[in-house]
Formats: sequence, structure tokens, C-alpha cells
Amino acid sequence: MSELLSERALENLRWLVRLWRKGYRSGAAFDLNIDESEDFDSHPDVLALRELEGLGYVDLHFGEVMRACWTLAVDLTDKGMRLVDQEDFADDVPCARFPFP
Repeated sequence: MSELLSERALENLRWLVRLWRKGYRSGAAFDLNIDESEDFDSHPDVLALRELEGLGYVDLHFGEVMRACWTLAVDLTDKGMRLVDQEDFADDVPCARFPFP
């Protein structure tokens, strides 16, 4: 991985890779903490995931209902899935933010 990522984007990517490594591979859901932002589009996780999407690591999926529920689904792209097999790519994430799995 040669791109420089924000800390939040890197944490989210590590969590997604961790899920894949543990066998959870069907569109990870991010339930956003509404205390972190006044609106969906400026939420730190949405911004970080859009950063990852722009670099080709993930595909984001959300519609009006998901926006209203402050939720979005994320899938790793082929580029993101290549990180799953890279043993040197760490998948350690803070348990407070990512209690599962």
C-alpha cells in the first residue's frame, strides 16, 4: 500500500480487512455515531470511507433509507481484497470503536 491515508481511513480499512480475514465477507455495515456529526455527509467515517473509495479500496452502498438510519454498507474492491492476503498489513483496531469481531 503506497497511498497515505488519514488515520480514520486506515482504521476503517484495517477493520474491513480484519472482517474478511475472519470470514465475514458480505458488505460490512457501519452504524454511524450521530454524536460525531451534524449530518450524514460530514460524518468522519463517511469522509474516511469516501477517501478509501476514491483510492479504489472500497465500494460504498447507501440509499435514502440508510442515510436516514445513519448506516452504510461497504465492500472491499479487488484492490482492497489484495490487502487481506498481505501478511504485513496489520488489522489491529481499537476495540472501543470496533467491538466486532
